[in-house]
Amino acid sequence: EEYDTMIMKSEVIITASPQAVLDALAAGSKPIYVLREDYIHNLLEEFTILNVPIVRNYDKNHLLEILKTIEI
Repeated sequence: EEYDTMIMKSEVIITASPQAVLDALAAGSKPIYVLREDYIHNLLEEFTILNVPIVRNYDKNHLLEILKTIEI
């Protein structure tokens, strides 16, 4: 229940969870996916098609660049 509330109320969500990215998109949020090398990479093509920014290995500078471009 807390998870759903957080997803529904957030304008921008930064997450390493593919499921949270999909939930955020469904809720109208703007997710940013942090790709971890130890996670399965099977949704990267779909995230690209859906215009979900992908940050590899928590590149802080890249994340900051993405955050500057998001309109809230």
